[in-house]
Amino acid sequence: MTTIVGHEPYLSTLISEGTSEGNREGTADGRVILKKAGLAKVRISSSSHEMIRGELKWLLTPKHMKKLSK
Repeated sequence: MTTIVGHEPYLSTLISEGTSEGNREGTADGRVILKKAGLAKVRISSSSHEMIRGELKWLLTPKHMKKLSK
């Protein structure tokens, strides 16, 4: 299991680029925007020093987590 912890704007960019197919120029087709104090789970299918590929399993906002803690 790999755990990545980060903050904005780099974490949203990492998740977006790692979970989208991208085009030939390597730009992402989809964009994930992580809210402040948000949490995401990405299943990593492959990784190298230069690139991570995976599937976004879920994305939680602080509002979701507050409801879960009740």
